[in-house]
Amino acid sequence: MEALSSDGAAITLVPARGLDHDAAQAQVVAGSSDVLFRRAAEVELDLGEGPVTQAHHDGHPVLVPEVGASGGWRWPAWDSRARDLGIGAVHAFPLQLGAARFGALAAFHGRPFALVPTVAALGVALAALTTELLLDRAAETEGGAGGAALGDELDLRIEVYQAQGMVMAALGVTMAEALARMRAHAFAAGRDLPSVAADIVAGRVALSRDGTR
Repeated sequence: MEALSSDGAAITLVPARGLDHDAAQAQVVAGSSDVLFRRAAEVELDLGEGPVTQAHHDGHPVLVPEVGASGGWRWPAWDSRARDLGIGAVHAFPLQLGAARFGALAAFHGRPFALVPTVAALGVALAALTTELLLDRAAETEGGAGGAALGDELDLRIEVYQAQGMVMAALGVTMAEALARMRAHAFAAGRDLPSVAADIVAGRVALSRDGTR
């Protein structure tokens, strides 16, 4: 979660039936960067409320730049428990493909932390990547093909998605168009997509709106 400058992250999965009145009982924290952040995500399983639950329910990012700043009007029980754990900010991004939602990716901060729009866009891109990888792994498992660990796969491909999010934010285009522009640039330059992505992330390449670079 370096791209989001977060201290930790967790992935919460929710069965396809969605968040009904008892769906919180069926949620599961499928992965986390640290035991503290696993516990921070599990709090929502305990309470049935919070930004991760809301992001999954609404299908759009839920950004909480300062836990407790709202005075607990939105999720009073979660607000208190999160602060007790030392969580200062939470930014949750739904895991979804089309209309289907699978849960949410949460980035945790130990202090109040507001995401600027470009970084929030990266969070959306990371959630899309996570969704894709989870679905790929599910397909591999069903086929008995196995596969690399999710973390390894993220390491391999995160730079492409990070660059995709940066292009999307810089040019005001969709995720699909951002990727198409990156691929076009790579093709025109005789390069591979990962190396172009690395240059975009490092600031060595900036794609233009007219596609001239």
